[in-house]
Amino acid sequence: MTGDGSASEQLMRGELRFILYGVKLRGEFVLIHSGARSSSPSRAKQWLLIKRRDEHIDSSWDIESVALDRSVVSGRTLDEIAAQQLTASG
Repeated sequence: MTGDGSASEQLMRGELRFILYGVKLRGEFVLIHSGARSSSPSRAKQWLLIKRRDEHIDSSWDIESVALDRSVVSGRTLDEIAAQQLTASG
């Protein structure tokens, strides 16, 4: 955790700061409760994930990259994972 207080306290305030050490996501992030003031029940559940500017920022990172469409663990595409989940539940 990088914010003030425990994770529970940060979540209650609607802003959780943390660091990820993953293959695709690395560095400091903040999760902000963007629907906290909304009167709409569906918007009240919305959270926004923001990458903080730190030493892990990569200006060439592209969310549309084909390399990011694969699971780090299995190597399958997101479509392949979704298709398997559909056949397993159906």
